[in-house]
Amino acid sequence: MSFVKKDAMLVKSFSEERINILNIFDSAGYELTSEKNGVLTFRLKSKFTRFMRLLGEDMIEVEYNEGKVSLSGLRRDIYRIARYIEYLNRK
Repeated sequence: MSFVKKDAMLVKSFSEERINILNIFDSAGYELTSEKNGVLTFRLKSKFTRFMRLLGEDMIEVEYNEGKVSLSGLRRDIYRIARYIEYLNRK
């Protein structure tokens, strides 16, 4: 499994899209565990799924500023969530 960092552009500011982005992570099975200095950290909700993945593969870090979000984590999850965030821009 590989880790990647991917940027997703936002049309609106992060503060305007924050609730929608949190909802995307919630529907993907992640919960917000911390927020420090412009970085959100999410972790899988399911203990079984966390157990099935290796240590550290159950977290996604989101660094945000007003024009984009940078996601870091497991490739398949990052690309899927980034697609949902970019789809948010089309609405």
